[in-house]
Amino acid sequence: MKAVAAALVVSGLAGIMAPAAVADVSTAKGKRICTEAAEAQNPGAKARVNSRDIRTTETTYLYQVRITDAEGNRSDATCTVVKESGEAKLTANQG
Repeated sequence: MKAVAAALVVSGLAGIMAPAAVADVSTAKGKRICTEAAEAQNPGAKARVNSRDIRTTETTYLYQVRITDAEGNRSDATCTVVKESGEAKLTANQG
């Protein structure tokens, strides 16, 4: 398992919650929420959300996030944002 993904699991923060300031989140705001959540969880890391792979349900947005830590190790995660509340949950992708 890659270093960042391992850190997600080991730290117990695989389900980090990051509330947004207002409700009714747009896809662009959800992207920003996911980027901020991933970078806050991994100090020194850079997160990039794949803008071409945004999935939506009636209540959530799903984003694919690539996280590069300070040492250059990469890992992928899925970020789920609740449209109504702006809460984000990051889950490390296996594989």
